[in-house]
Parts: sequence; C-alpha cells; structure tokens
Amino acid sequence: MNERITSEGTVVAIPGSVTDLAKGLRELIACLRDVAALIDDGGKAVAGTFRNRRSRGAARNLDTLVFSPAGSRQYLERIADGTGTRDDVAGIAAMLEATADDVERSMRDLRGYRDTLRESCGMEAANALDEIIYGKFGKDGLRRSLGRIVKIGEGQRAIPAEAVQIAIGALGTIEGLNRRIAELHDQLLAKLKG
Repeated sequence: MNERITSEGTVVAIPGSVTDLAKGLRELIACLRDVAALIDDGGKAVAGTFRNRRSRGAARNLDTLVFSPAGSRQYLERIADGTGTRDDVAGIAAMLEATADDVERSMRDLRGYRDTLRESCGMEAANALDEIIYGKFGKDGLRRSLGRIVKIGEGQRAIPAEAVQIAIGALGTIEGLNRRIAELHDQLLAKLKG
C-alpha cells in the first residue's frame, strides 16, 4: 500500500498501485462496452419486432381492402348480369355503410405505413400501395363507384342501365385490385419470414 502525506501533514493511504488502477479502469471500460453491446442488440431486436408487428398490421389492413365474394361483389354480379333488384342496391348500400369505418381506418394506417414499406420492400411496393388505395382502379375509387350505383338505383323499380354499366366495370376492376392486394400482402409476409 502506498502512503502519501498531504500539505496539512495528513497521511492518506492509497491502496494498490497506479498499475492496479489502470487495470481496474480497463476492466470497467470493457464491462461498459459489453453492456452497450447488449443494449444495442436489444434495441435492434425491439426495433425488428416493432417493424414485424407493423408489417403484420399492414397485411391485415390489406386484407380488409379485399372485395370478398360474400360482400358487395354478390350484389354487383347480379346487377351486372341484368338480374339485379332493389334489394341488391340496398345490399350494396348496407355493405358500404357497414365497412366504411374499417376501410377508412385501414387506408389511413396503410398511408402511414408507406415509408416503412418503401424502406423494407422497395419503391415498387410503395407505388403498388398507392395504386391500391388511390389509383384509378383502387379501393377508394371503387367505393365511389358503388356509391354511384346506390345513388342511381335507389328507389328505382328496375336497375337503370347506367348502374348496370358501372357494375360491369367495377367487377373487372375488383379482380385487378384483389390481385394487386394479394401480391403486396404476400410480399409483406414473405419479407417477414425471410
């Protein structure tokens, strides 16, 4: 043990040597580096989990945008083939109303996810998302077309020819939209598995 006498005459005991102090400092620094590495690895794991969760949420939101055969499509098919009735127009109106909140929430969430999608899957995927939501043949446009059918056909005894034409066009558009949604949905899930 080293001793040192201060200017007041007090004796201060300094345990160990400068070499021991340097060795302890090196060990402390190494320990701090290990802790920092653990925090960094944990941060990456948390960030990865967060990204995966957002991607799964985006896939669920895409699924919400699909036009299923049990939804408005069944009514559109009858209107398009000329056998539609007021009940089919009412069915479309009811489906539009019943799904409005879920569809709007899904589109809003997907708009917020666009940058993450671009970074993880590329610009083409982000552009595909834009087309699904806003495109000429996107979900928003199709919902407006369905609303137009309701407006034209509501209260009519026979379905007007204009509503039949809109229904025919909408059915063709739905096929393409559902295909684009499925491709992007599967791309997101493949990215999560890969």
